Amino acid sequence: MRKEKPTTIILKSDDVREIPKEKLGIALKHIELKSVTLMLVLEQHGFPLRPIRIQLTQNGRATIHERRYAKIIEDYLREQGVILYQ
Repeated sequence: MRKEKPTTIILKSDDVREIPKEKLGIALKHIELKSVTLMLVLEQHGFPLRPIRIQLTQNGRATIHERRYAKIIEDYLREQGVILYQ
C-alpha cells in the first residue's frame, strides 16, 4: 500500500488569516503549518529600519536573518509565546 505524500502549499499575504477558506477550498482544521516566514520592521528613533526576515519552525525555533537585532526579536517572540527555544 502506497503512503500518500503531503501536499505543500505556499501562501503569501500581508495576513494569511484573512485569506478566505472559500478561496483555498479547504477548511483550516486540515492545515498543518510546517514553517512561517515573517517580515518584521523595527523602529529606531521613530524611523523604520529595513524589514528583517524571520523563519519560524514547527518545533518552536526561529531563524532571524539579522544578527544585530536578534536578541531583541528573540525576547519579544518568546514573550509572545511564539518561540520556545533558541
